[in-house]
Amino acid sequence: MTITGEPPALPAPIDELLCLDGPRERTWICRQISQAGFEINGVQTHREDLLSMRDRLSATLDFERLQVALGDRGTQLRDGASELEAAVKSGRIGYCSVVATRDS
Repeated sequence: MTITGEPPALPAPIDELLCLDGPRERTWICRQISQAGFEINGVQTHREDLLSMRDRLSATLDFERLQVALGDRGTQLRDGASELEAAVKSGRIGYCSVVATRDS
């Protein structure tokens, strides 16, 4: 998962479950891979896959019931989910794969 700018304000551990914790800028991730001694051969974005995951998750979860069950944390989750949705739609949150090799 990659993030441009600030991540959505999701309660822990939801941010970790969605791989949105810690540094997530694409250039930072690639720099870390390169600094570990790997040569990056390609980076591919998977926007359609991310949108499909979002749709499957939205169809599966009953956010209203979950919000009631979680109380105050449910409100945080609802607000974070709205922010997450906007970030996915705008492309601020992405999903990419990196192919890298390292000579032994």
